[in-house]
Amino acid sequence: MRRIPLERLAFPSDPKRRLELAAFFTVLAIAAGARLVEATRVPTWFDEIFTIWVARLGPAGIVQFLRADVHPPLHEILVWMWSRLGGESDFWLRSLSVIFGVATVAATYGIARDLFGRAPALLAALLLALHRTHVYYSQEVRSYALLWLLDLLAIWSAWRFTRGGGRGAMIGYVAAATAALYTHYQSALLLASVAAWGLITLRSSPRRLTSWIAIHLAVAVLFLPQLPTLIHQMATHQGAHWAGRPQFADLVSLARAYAFGVSLVIVPALALALLPIVRRGERGAATLLWSATLPLIAISYVLSQHDAHLFTERYMEFALPAWCVLLAAGAIGLRWSAVAAAVSIGLAVIAALSLSRHEPLEEPRELHIAQQDLSRRAAPGDVVICADTHSLLFFMHHAPGLARYRLLELDPRLPYYEALGMVPDSAMITAPEFRSLRKSGARWWGVRTHHVGFDSRPGADTLGSYATSIRHLGPLVTVIDGQPQ
Repeated sequence: MRRIPLERLAFPSDPKRRLELAAFFTVLAIAAGARLVEATRVPTWFDEIFTIWVARLGPAGIVQFLRADVHPPLHEILVWMWSRLGGESDFWLRSLSVIFGVATVAATYGIARDLFGRAPALLAALLLALHRTHVYYSQEVRSYALLWLLDLLAIWSAWRFTRGGGRGAMIGYVAAATAALYTHYQSALLLASVAAWGLITLRSSPRRLTSWIAIHLAVAVLFLPQLPTLIHQMATHQGAHWAGRPQFADLVSLARAYAFGVSLVIVPALALALLPIVRRGERGAATLLWSATLPLIAISYVLSQHDAHLFTERYMEFALPAWCVLLAAGAIGLRWSAVAAAVSIGLAVIAALSLSRHEPLEEPRELHIAQQDLSRRAAPGDVVICADTHSLLFFMHHAPGLARYRLLELDPRLPYYEALGMVPDSAMITAPEFRSLRKSGARWWGVRTHHVGFDSRPGADTLGSYATSIRHLGPLVTVIDGQPQ
């Protein structure tokens, strides 16, 4: 076995290197702290609860259940494994995404150091650590934090391979790319863009070009077991989606999200991110980041105009790590060092201020208020009738013994994204059954959560027509005090 010299294991003696390491671990601590705080602000909500309930099915059950959904199974399997280690508390389950999020900050530092140098690497990692959008999604019990990490690792491995990397870069790319495909099908477009970039970059090196093609064939072979499920999902849910056709306003909203939520920062931030591509020494690295991310956003937007349903803001925020790298490279590379320092500090301050002002997610906050309200007034024998599955899953998950829960079924053709497969038949109540419930003299309450994709107003109107009072807890959640007939 090859022995590693002890001096390589020791803390570096170079003061600059020690300072860099201290700064790097400080950034990681900031990233972890911000995400852990975010994880405690509100309870898990509909999307997260759906993930948790699917994960309860175990690996075989997850694979089978998701055939009726639109997602591959890797993230849910990892959540199942994580729950087996520490249970199902909100904080514990969210900590898995926190790990993925902090790992993405570390990987951002790594790829930025390889592409642009140490100073841009530290700034890029800090910007991502403080970016309020990444902070949120890297604590949510969903697949985004894992997907964005895997996407970044695939891009990084592609760069290392085209710059002479050997077996490690090849294995890293195949592993990251395959895992990304088993996490979210969106990654196929990103990998296609990276593959095209590699073909162009390696066109004058036949041997490495052949290896590059072989790498992608390996990824395709490893994805083959999931292909029948993907075909079944596409055939089953063709045309069904919770989001409509994107508009220009959606592009503006996406740009604002990348610019730390500050509209005035959009144009100067874009200018900074474009600077590396016009600098001769940075052009190759910047081309990789832009070609790996921008085509996916553009193609998704165009295809979604024809009902492909690929473009939603949360899907398109996958490029945040690459964006922070480009921002950092653009700022650090400014001609005058004093200006570069001022711009870099300014970006970090904007990111920090934006994060400090970021409000918690509205839906679980309001539903938690509704839960507290009903816990004071409802009895175990009462019936809480929900006009939508968002309300139903929240109450069944967070307050299972509070009352008897029912979903008012006015349209039996609820789409797959309403998690109908997770609602037991015993929890469904039709309009005639609701009328019978009222006639029986049972005490009931109604809850409605307004959300994108499904119109729950008919159910809310039906419940509201028999209400003694209707209280709006905010823009999303309504609590209805019912009355027996």
